[in-house]
Amino acid sequence: MQIIDISAKGLPTLDVATMGMLKDNYGIETHQIEASVLSALTSMRVASALKKTNAEIVVCRRRKDAVGAVDARRLAETGCTPAIVYAPQTEEELSDKLPPATVAGLAAIVVPTASDAVRPHLKGEKTMVIEPGGEGDTKNSADCVTTNGLRSRSTPLRISWFGPIEEYTRLENAVAAVGQTGKGVFALHVYGTGPARSVMPIVKGARHMEHLDITWHGDEDVTDQELCSTDLVIATTRIPNATDIRLRSMGIAVLDAGDAGSLARTLKTVAADEGVLASLSETALTEYKTRFSLRFHVEQWRNLIFSIREK
Repeated sequence: MQIIDISAKGLPTLDVATMGMLKDNYGIETHQIEASVLSALTSMRVASALKKTNAEIVVCRRRKDAVGAVDARRLAETGCTPAIVYAPQTEEELSDKLPPATVAGLAAIVVPTASDAVRPHLKGEKTMVIEPGGEGDTKNSADCVTTNGLRSRSTPLRISWFGPIEEYTRLENAVAAVGQTGKGVFALHVYGTGPARSVMPIVKGARHMEHLDITWHGDEDVTDQELCSTDLVIATTRIPNATDIRLRSMGIAVLDAGDAGSLARTLKTVAADEGVLASLSETALTEYKTRFSLRFHVEQWRNLIFSIREK
């Protein structure tokens, strides 16, 4: 079986590891084509690829590529009618509304999360969730799982933010929540930068929090040792990213910072009972195995592809 993956700005819809496992495990071969800046040109490229491959499914991640892929079926004139799967993966891509005619021409819409990051216009009977997949267990996962939750409470527990500061209210909530937990309980480490107009008010506000222990690392490279030494991590976006998934595979809990009060209550619970951190670590490992492992990710794509083929 063959599918076409429309790559946008060098980013395929299916990552290299997923494509490799689909081919090796299920005989699903992926042909990549690069999208054009114009949907009409993308249509022509897809149509040409369809004539050469007779692919049964086309996957894409951007609105204009979905439009182009739907139009390509008419241009191909091969007698086959490939199914079009639209799989937006970023906040920007999830925000783009599709024309009704394009939606009607899609076989499925795949979104990376069930949270409110998915806009109402993408929700419907054609929509399903396939969460991002990790790259497999990391070489130091076992050490992290063994030591996580067992660190001496004579030093503050380490909470980290890894990544660009784009959803800055999340960082603002994290700072507020850690500031409510009392002196010497947690230390917040921020790795990443963002627009000064958004970040500086948070920095200035943090200076006035008497019990807040915070270190701003900027764009410092994050080593494996630093990842493994953290006790808890703040999710930088609503959509799980590669770092979040890797940390879960290490048994490190990733906490949502959408609400400062809820996050503060969670942190106070961790501070009051040493067993809670160990429990969160086990939950993180379970989430990785059941939601974010590469194998599970690939199996979900395989199930979708074969279900479309059987229709």
